[in-house]
Amino acid sequence: MDSDLVDIIERATQEVMTTMVGFGVQWARALTPEDLPGSGVLSSFSLNGPVSGTAFVVCSPDLACRITSLLLQTECRVVDGEVLDAMGEIANMIVGSVKSVFEAEVGRITLSTPSVRVLGEPHQEGAAKGESITVAFRYNKSSYLSVSFSSQDGIFQGVSNGQ
Repeated sequence: MDSDLVDIIERATQEVMTTMVGFGVQWARALTPEDLPGSGVLSSFSLNGPVSGTAFVVCSPDLACRITSLLLQTECRVVDGEVLDAMGEIANMIVGSVKSVFEAEVGRITLSTPSVRVLGEPHQEGAAKGESITVAFRYNKSSYLSVSFSSQDGIFQGVSNGQ
């Protein structure tokens, strides 16, 4: 796993979470995509340009509701349209931040509008063939958030940590 890309994803995720919802998430170094529960809220994006592929942000239902409650300053107990909208915004900020670092290295990349849905099956189904990286985070024992990038280009190897 490219440690520079992991650092970029970790930094972007922590920055968005602490700035927008007021708490961080713990990088779960030992957690793999296969360890993540199959249910949650999935936000997916297409990347096009010098880097082409897919980005996913998956969040457990309970953490998605907590994030939505803090963003909207209202009580949220079930995943509904407001939760999907809020998670699309958070995911867009995380992926957009990572994309900005990529662009400094490889040039302009377009990012699609997120497609957000409730996930009932394992989320690896949409991963592109080629290089893929997932960075998983925990909020508590049962709440998680993961950020994944897949590319057929193998371009992630050439991305530095942006520092």
